[in-house]
Amino acid sequence: MRGLVRLARLAGAFPAAYDTARTLGWAGRRHRVEGDILWPHAELDRAAAAYAAARDQAEQHGVAGERATSQTHRALALAFTDPAVADDELHLGRVPGARRPMSPSAGGCFPRSCG
Repeated sequence: MRGLVRLARLAGAFPAAYDTARTLGWAGRRHRVEGDILWPHAELDRAAAAYAAARDQAEQHGVAGERATSQTHRALALAFTDPAVADDELHLGRVPGARRPMSPSAGGCFPRSCG
């Protein structure tokens, strides 16, 4: 079904693709597919939110590859709307098991910026 959603999007049937994506559920990777549909239509904030939901579901299901993919897609979408946040989000995609960034104000730092 996920492949049919992608084909519908490529054919320009955006509403049909989006409506179908919303029926996929976890097994069909609903939230990531939603983000993949929203992203090329410049719905970047909505795509980032969909990718965050996909990341959270993947984490709940213990699927590390899906979690990392969704996290990286989220960072890419945010790079166009909030580059500073995107940098932090991209870091979460690189570090296995990372969930929240350790900012200097929280008493920590990212490995790339630690002295």
